[in-house]
Amino acid sequence: MTDTLQPDFWNRAVEELGPPLYRYFGVRLGLQEASDPTQETLLRLYRYVLNVGLKPSKGNMRMLAFGIARNVLKESWRSQQRHSSADSELADFHADAPSPHELSPQEAALSLSSLMELLSPDEREVVSLLVDRDLSLAEIAVLIDCPLNTVKSHLHRARKKMAEHGNRLERSVSTSTSEKGDSHE
Repeated sequence: MTDTLQPDFWNRAVEELGPPLYRYFGVRLGLQEASDPTQETLLRLYRYVLNVGLKPSKGNMRMLAFGIARNVLKESWRSQQRHSSADSELADFHADAPSPHELSPQEAALSLSSLMELLSPDEREVVSLLVDRDLSLAEIAVLIDCPLNTVKSHLHRARKKMAEHGNRLERSVSTSTSEKGDSHE
């Protein structure tokens, strides 16, 4: 535990965990809203490790950080449900969606955020954890405490919903990635 009290330990932890946590929140909440929950997660992680310590039964520091991030995200969802009307936002998204060739990277991220609203909370969670690409489906299953096949089912349903409702976004993303020479599944 004395290692965790050293500033270098926490600097490395922030450098290693900050970007994937930011992406996790950015996909779900939008990049403009990702900073605060990322900082809240890192602060809670710091407090947890100082008060409780790192326990092998809780996994590594990364798993612990994403477990905390999951709770921060759920709190954010609850807060959003109290303060906004997602249905009217989705109606506006579908009515005013630009053609795929008109989407900037920022607009594509906002469109992805709107598509995420179509998913159930469980499906959103699995997709958000997977987007980081550093967590496997097995790790996600452990993190959210459900069977691996359930995680696979959530992912399958999410992909199907996003494909049905997000063809414009899919074409835009595939066009931009093919221009860069990237390949995807």
